[in-house]
Amino acid sequence: MSKSKVYILFWLLILLIYMGCKNNKGKNHRPLSNIIYTNYAIQAARFEKEGKIDSAAYYYKKHWQQSISQNKIKAATHALLKLAMLEKERKRSREMNRYLNLADSLQRKYFPEHDSLRAEILHLMAIASLISQNPEKAISYLNTSKYLKTKLYGNNDTILANTYNNLGICYYLLADFEKAKENYLLAINLARRMRQNPNPIIAKASENLAMIYTMQGNYDQAISYFSEGLRLKSMIYGINSVETARAYLNIANFYITLSNYDEAQNNLLRAENIFINNFGPSYKDLADVYLNLGRIYASRSDHEKALMYFNKSAEILQPPNIDSTTLRLIRANIGYIYFVRNNYPRAIQYLSEGFSSQKNRPEDIKVYRNLARCYQSLGRRDTADCLFRKSIQLSEGKTGNPYELATSLLYYGEFFFRNKEYDKARKNYLEAYKI
Repeated sequence: MSKSKVYILFWLLILLIYMGCKNNKGKNHRPLSNIIYTNYAIQAARFEKEGKIDSAAYYYKKHWQQSISQNKIKAATHALLKLAMLEKERKRSREMNRYLNLADSLQRKYFPEHDSLRAEILHLMAIASLISQNPEKAISYLNTSKYLKTKLYGNNDTILANTYNNLGICYYLLADFEKAKENYLLAINLARRMRQNPNPIIAKASENLAMIYTMQGNYDQAISYFSEGLRLKSMIYGINSVETARAYLNIANFYITLSNYDEAQNNLLRAENIFINNFGPSYKDLADVYLNLGRIYASRSDHEKALMYFNKSAEILQPPNIDSTTLRLIRANIGYIYFVRNNYPRAIQYLSEGFSSQKNRPEDIKVYRNLARCYQSLGRRDTADCLFRKSIQLSEGKTGNPYELATSLLYYGEFFFRNKEYDKARKNYLEAYKI
């Protein structure tokens, strides 16, 4: 063995000892089983399949340590990728990148010609970038991964289906909905050629397409794809699985957009029941359930219940479940509650913290509009006028949809009416009516 390889192995072992000490400091982590297993990979895979992430991570770390000590570098690299995938489920990009950087170092040093392994590492690096809200960086990783896969397997290989689905997510986050739609459809078409039927990639890409159709106001297409996603997930994962619960959550969001709050609430309660039964009352995805229940009660003017659910959602997002995107949505919704209670300074404070980390996101339309209404109520005409126009510009762009545009025009018309500028008020009312 060369000196450089010995040097890398030495420092990996030092890192393993350090991490073992760090992870066990002040704690007494134990696996769910008292039986001693020598084949850590099999045990880890079993816990992963059962959804017991902590136990799966424990055994994958054991497998990684064992592989390094036995000089099985490829097995160690795959164990690192498994650990990164578990961190993906926890939405922890920093921890993902730590494992991926180690895997990347091993691959470059020991298997520089192994393009399929390189493509897999890059794909996971892209997902970590998506979790940290950096879609541009994710696109760069995915395109390099796609290039390597195409070189190995050709343009139409089914292995590219997941890559196209994730590219679609990137373009969706960048509000390039046509490119997102194009990639989702490529993912679905390639996945249909797979032997696996029903196929989880089709389920995910169908839901992603449905979100775009919702944004564009094509509600018949949207509910068709949402229903297909739910049907496939129920068949693949089971009716009481986490993936099925997430399908209910997506459908609930759709019905909230249509102001069909009874149907939305029914789907949210189904999702809540599945999440709690599987993982208990502090499971991270419950934050989205309670956020949306809060939105429903806010729309029904039950502001006390709305605040209760918003705060319940925020409590779940304490470490290690921090999700900055959901926290921003919570702040924007709490800001709206303060607005309807005429507490405009507090409303402005919360709404100003509710903007998306990405520019020109659809959820920012309401933030601009509600901020404008706050400043209107405070008599700050010019600031309100500027914010109303931003809301309308965003609604007219590729991030908007007809419903949001009509709503923004109506409130802008009301703004001019209150300022006795009746011609401008009439113009905005008529434009909203046409939509």
